[in-house]
Amino acid sequence: AYIFTLYFKESNSNEKTGKIYKDLNFYYVITSLIICYVLMEFGDVWKIMPSALLNIQFPWRLWALVQLLVSMLIAILLNYLNYKKVLSYVMCIVVSMFLVCNQAIIDNRASYTYNLDTNWVDEINDTYLNSPTAMGFNKEYLPQIYFDGSYKSTYKNSIFTKVRYLIFKDSSHLNDYYYKPVTLEGKANIEVIESFADNYTINITTNETSIIQMPMFYYKGYSIVAYNEESKEKMELEVLNIDGFVSFALEEGSYVISTNYEGTTLRKSSIVCFSIGTSITILALIYGIIEKKKRKLQSNLQYNK
Repeated sequence: AYIFTLYFKESNSNEKTGKIYKDLNFYYVITSLIICYVLMEFGDVWKIMPSALLNIQFPWRLWALVQLLVSMLIAILLNYLNYKKVLSYVMCIVVSMFLVCNQAIIDNRASYTYNLDTNWVDEINDTYLNSPTAMGFNKEYLPQIYFDGSYKSTYKNSIFTKVRYLIFKDSSHLNDYYYKPVTLEGKANIEVIESFADNYTINITTNETSIIQMPMFYYKGYSIVAYNEESKEKMELEVLNIDGFVSFALEEGSYVISTNYEGTTLRKSSIVCFSIGTSITILALIYGIIEKKKRKLQSNLQYNK
């Protein structure tokens, strides 16, 4: 939106006219601030917003954009007010106060020192991580079927019902790797060798085609590799979404299975773009510094002449 605004600015828009109402930057900032406040205060507006924007999860996260936009607005105002000393000092004090008032570390330190509130988390430990609230108070990272009371798994051995009960009803056993991989179809002997977050290493021996369900919530971007101990071949397995869990099918044989979360193609591309963009930005900054020094040197030479 900002680039779009700049594109339609007049050729001499960068020159200071002394009239703030002619500066498109001013209107861009004000409009953006209004949009942010509307989205944070009026929930019904989100019903007409593109569904992709719902990934923000919580509207108050737009305060991050408000911080940037307010900074831009202050800079624009100071520019048209000729950077008067008094105003500059006032703006610096205001900005500093915003930083101090939003400093959560002070609150945490006070709570830790005076034990003002037992709800404060001063140190992350296993007890905190095992709490149901560790995945979010709204459990927004769970698959949608967990919030559908009428949903029932078509597989008798699925861990869906057990996990759902564990999360919503009884958290006493909610700890790492409480459930093991299960066989939904066929017959298979499963031995867990290693398990840590998204990385599993398991041995599976099956005498018929089987479907295995892993105790990992399904997200796009998982990779499952099967090593056939008989043929010594590696193969990439199709990742299935069964009852909101990562699952896969295996033919008859003896395998070593490895799971890993590599991310979607979009996520991988974004990492590459970020690296390239960061490199270009650093080079541009270096170039800008060098050019600034050259211009300053040329200016000094002309002045001396």
